[in-house]
Amino acid sequence: MLAGGGTVPRHVAIIMDGNGRWAQQRGLPRVAGHRAGAEAVRNTLRSAAKHGVEVLTLYAFSSENWRRSAEEISDLTGLLRFYLEKELASLAEEGVRLRLIGDYSAFGPDLVERLERAVERTSGNTRLTLVVALNYGRRVRSGCRISCCGRPLMPNCCSRRPCGRTLTKPPSPKR
Repeated sequence: MLAGGGTVPRHVAIIMDGNGRWAQQRGLPRVAGHRAGAEAVRNTLRSAAKHGVEVLTLYAFSSENWRRSAEEISDLTGLLRFYLEKELASLAEEGVRLRLIGDYSAFGPDLVERLERAVERTSGNTRLTLVVALNYGRRVRSGCRISCCGRPLMPNCCSRRPCGRTLTKPPSPKR
């Protein structure tokens, strides 16, 4: 139960968007917004685990992100690499299982190897499943229902079309 008597959703999905704009509105470089977004993810993950959320899905890097400047892509992939290395031990200790969806092979062999090692290292954990969507497309986003308690959170983004072939659906919470 949540404060006010509400129930905790079993699966929460977050589309990580607007961090660069947030930074620019404050006169900061876009990468500062991405760093702030990564810190917000850390807090969200801890809170989700504390409250009993079973699955947290982060739509982190869409296929549209490849249209950004080479510098910003480098910043984003560097942040992914940094937080993967920095947070992996604590994810494992806190019982978080990491799963990946989307075509993350585009991030190059070094990062792919690190991502897959992280998935393997956390594969036996059961407290919370963290699903990170990497290099996913608009079709994937619109094809997967984003809901809370059976009601769409974003009605304009929901569709009954199946997910794309390169995407494996996030795990369903156990019943």
